[in-house]
Amino acid sequence: MFKFLIPLALLFTSCSAEDWKIHRIVKLKKDKIEKILVRSESYEKLLTFRWTLYHNKWLVFFVSFNGFVQQHLLALNNYNQSIRIDLLTRGRTRLPPPMMLIKFKKFDFIKNRAHFELLMRDKDDKVELKFLNKRVGVEEP
Repeated sequence: MFKFLIPLALLFTSCSAEDWKIHRIVKLKKDKIEKILVRSESYEKLLTFRWTLYHNKWLVFFVSFNGFVQQHLLALNNYNQSIRIDLLTRGRTRLPPPMMLIKFKKFDFIKNRAHFELLMRDKDDKVELKFLNKRVGVEEP
């Protein structure tokens, strides 16, 4: 009986997994600021991020969104590799709000650049992103 229930439970948990889509790949040099304008029906807010120090496989990372500045330590492991930003408040719905995941992918020692992957989860397409920086280090997936 239990042999049948375990694969069935695993099937349903894998079906409800959040679908994150790669939105963009960003390569940033030290203290260069990436600016993203987050637009919704009701507001426009500025999201900025940058990194300042890479030492002993740890990256000091700053994010500013909605008037709040945060400092994070990111590493190239699965535990401290990314940060999640809620782009809209949850409100009264049970659906998760639109979110962005900024994932530290690798560090290029030759060019002294950190590579980030920007992933989005927005099932209802409530949020539009406009990248304000025009430079070579931004790639479409």
